[in-house]
Amino acid sequence: MPKTNAVNPWENAKTVNGLVADEVISMLQKAIRRGLEEDAVDAAYELYLTSSELEHVMWRRLIMIAMEDIGFGDIRSAAIVYAYYQAKDLYDRDNGDRQLPFIQMIRYLCRCPKERSSSYYQNLEAMKFDRGYKIDIPDYALDKHTKRGKEMGRDTMFFYTDGDRVHPEYEDEENLHTKALKKRAMEETEQNGN
Repeated sequence: MPKTNAVNPWENAKTVNGLVADEVISMLQKAIRRGLEEDAVDAAYELYLTSSELEHVMWRRLIMIAMEDIGFGDIRSAAIVYAYYQAKDLYDRDNGDRQLPFIQMIRYLCRCPKERSSSYYQNLEAMKFDRGYKIDIPDYALDKHTKRGKEMGRDTMFFYTDGDRVHPEYEDEENLHTKALKKRAMEETEQNGN
């Protein structure tokens, strides 16, 4: 497919059945957002039949949907979709089995709970930085791993008492082991210096 626009190369491209490619791509994502399996599979199949390039676009879109629309609804979804994306290469384009991975992934994504907060976060950050926002380095970032932290005298013991603080802290028997190891490391540091 020829690229007709650097921003959206698919707005003037046609699919195998004469549809505008960017509309079919949009249909795929919006159908998955709404949990409309058949519409989403139809859109994906149209892209697949058109060309290997649009098949690739479809897979990239499925991975993005997992991150953008599923998000924390199923945090593993992007990894699962990517695994299926790789698995499809076990089959040539003329092998009917090649369509099964994307159909399975579309059905999976349609059924996943949706959660778009990372997408909203991305949009807000882009707007903020476009307006010239610059971050201030907080005090908690300055420790023995930074030049300024070293200049402030923040040593290994400071790191153990402040720099390695985590939240939320994982709580189970393994965490008791982690705390015991940290205590030993702090004792070793006190005995042997930094």
